[in-house]
Amino acid sequence: MSTMDNTPPKPAVDTTKPIKFSFEQEASPSALLIVRHDFNPNMITDVARLKLLAAALMTEAERLRDRPLMPETDAAGNPNVPNAARNARLIAAERNAALAITHLEDAAMHLVKAATA
Repeated sequence: MSTMDNTPPKPAVDTTKPIKFSFEQEASPSALLIVRHDFNPNMITDVARLKLLAAALMTEAERLRDRPLMPETDAAGNPNVPNAARNARLIAAERNAALAITHLEDAAMHLVKAATA
């Protein structure tokens, strides 16, 4: 009896080829406001699409930024070390997510400039 697996190996992913995908994502009102999605006087399709993509990414960053912290003490006032450690990680993640939102705003502006050039 053989212990070897006879299934053929999966082919390696070719990272030089583009991957086509689609997804459904909501954009928050605050993200839409940041990218000024309603301002597209020349009605350029690329501008609208790029602004919505940036707003969708900003919405994901907002979700990461706004995760709730856990109580660091129990009902008796005793410290809850796992929650405190989790909160410290979440606070660092909040800063990273806020920075990402700022950089996405900047990226959206430059993409709109490129699309309207």
